[in-house]
Parts: sequence; structure tokens; C-alpha cells
Amino acid sequence: MTLAYYCGLFFVINIFFCFFFLTITLIGGIILSGSIVGSSIAEFTGKADFYEANLTDKYNAFIGLDEAADSTTKSLLDEVGIKEMILNSSELITPSTLIKWTTNIMGSVQSVFKNIFLIIISMIFILTEMGGFKHKIDIISQHSPDTKISIDKFITSLRRYIGLKSLISFITGVVITIWVSLLGLDFPFLWGMTAFLLNFIPTIGSIVAAIPAILLALVQLSFPQAGLVAIGYIVTNSLVGNIIEPKVMGDGLGLSTLVVFLSLIFWGWIFGIAGMLLAVPLTMSVKIALESSPNTQDFAMMLGAIKPKKKKKAKTTK
Repeated sequence: MTLAYYCGLFFVINIFFCFFFLTITLIGGIILSGSIVGSSIAEFTGKADFYEANLTDKYNAFIGLDEAADSTTKSLLDEVGIKEMILNSSELITPSTLIKWTTNIMGSVQSVFKNIFLIIISMIFILTEMGGFKHKIDIISQHSPDTKISIDKFITSLRRYIGLKSLISFITGVVITIWVSLLGLDFPFLWGMTAFLLNFIPTIGSIVAAIPAILLALVQLSFPQAGLVAIGYIVTNSLVGNIIEPKVMGDGLGLSTLVVFLSLIFWGWIFGIAGMLLAVPLTMSVKIALESSPNTQDFAMMLGAIKPKKKKKAKTTK
């Protein structure tokens, strides 16, 4: 046995143990996060009666049914017409209804964690087969260089998209966790994890993530503090979604905004929450498949985003 053989064997063993350690760490982190989220949801369910009683007191005080309500506030609400509007809607929206909505939303978050776990396990198996998969692609596309170029471009773009999107979503989750912790909202880790996960869903994910936290802030805290929670979500998502993400991601995967939104509906209808999380990669796979054939390249162009044409500089004559 030569020294090169032992060095190569040592390198392979190191790679194996690194991959094994990263896999165990990833699965352990998911299980730990899932258990924390599950315990938070169970704790919220146990305190539902307390939250409902607290919300009922605020609800009664706001519409003027509580004797402790300020007379100036009552008269102001009467003049503006808010009190009458709330009384008319009180039969449809009650404190118990809001608590039930919040509980259902938090239950949906738990199911999202289960789907995320299955998706990541699937990705681990895909990564283990990546070497053989690349070899198969080389064999299949040896007579079609354009197909190989398209697939390589797709894999590179997808890897970049997932990596950057994960980093941006992680930053969003950390900021939300710190913000709601400073405001004293219960279960800050849960809201940070919700913001992290749902940020993978384009367009509507960040909006959905804010709803249960704002509802709980209305129940647990005051109306001004609930407004601060909402402002925190708006500012964070605006900075991340409109400034940081476009600069970091660039053109992304080249899908138009309308196609991304419609893909959320389509893949969500087929696969549920998991389909919404994977809407962009799945749609990009369809786009690459359409680009691989000259007969379907026009359809692929319809899925892509239109890039603005660069203005040519006018030639100056001396």
C-alpha cells in the first residue's frame, strides 16, 4: 500500500464523517426546533382560556360596555362611527373566534414543521445520489450539449437560490425573534421560526407569518404594542424583501412575479404546504424542461422575467 492510497482513504473517511456530522446536526436541530414549537403550541392551548378572558375584557372596554371605559374615548368612537361598526360585526367576530383562529394557525405551523422535516430528509438522500446523477446527465446529454448547459445552469442557480434564501430567511427569523422579545410577546422563538419558514413562500409567506403574532399581541399586550409588533414585521419584510433580497439574489431564477404567484396556487393545490415551499424550484424545473426542446422554448420564455434592455451609448463624433 502506498502513501497516496492511505492519504486518499483518510480523505474519504474525513468527508464521510463530516457529512455524517452535518446530517446528524441538521436533523437534531430540526427535532429540537420542532419540539420547542410543539411545546409552545401546547402552552398556548393551555392558556387559551386566559387569553380569551383578557381579550373579552379589552373587547368590552373598547366598545364601551365596561364601566371603566373612558367617557371621552366613548364619545370619540361614537362620533367617528367605529363603535357602531364594531357592534354590527360583534356577532361574526368574537374573542372566542379570534382565539380559535390563532390556535388553528399555530396548528398549521406545526404541520409545516413536519413537512419541512420530510423535505430536508429527502434532500439529504438527493445529495448522496448527486454524484451518480451528474454522471447520468452527462451520458444522457452527450448528444445535446445545450441540454447539459441548461441543466448545469439550473443546478447552479437552484443551489445559489436555496443557500441565499436560507440565509435571508434566517436573518428575518432572528430579527423578528429579537423584536417580539423586546416587546414582551409570548413565544418569541415560535414567531421567529414561523417567519423563517414562511419566508420561503414568496409573496404571501411573510404576510401569513405576521398574522398569529399580531393577534396574540392584541390579546396579551395593549393595542399600541400590537401596532409595534405589526410595524416590526412590516419594516423587516420591507427591508429584506424590497432591498436586501433583490440586491443579493439578483435576477434569482429568472421567473416573473406573476408566474411565481400562480405557481404558489398550483403547487399548493397539488402538494399542500410542501408544494408552496417548493413552488419556485418546481416551476424552475418545468422552465428548464421546456427550454431543452426547440418546440417548447417559446413556453419557457413566457415563464421567464423580462429583463430591461440596456441603452446603447451614442457614439460621439469628433
